[in-house]
Amino acid sequence: MKYCTKCGAECGDEEKFCTNCGAKLEPAPAPKKMEGEIPPPCK
Repeated sequence: MKYCTKCGAECGDEEKFCTNCGAKLEPAPAPKKMEGEIPPPCK
């Protein structure tokens, strides 16, 4: 789920424009991996 950065309305992940105010929705940033982070062990 994405949220409009202009009005804060909840918008669908596939929406390109806010259904409330019409502002262009920016794609969600990819999660950043912290350097030095140890991945969980494989099972």
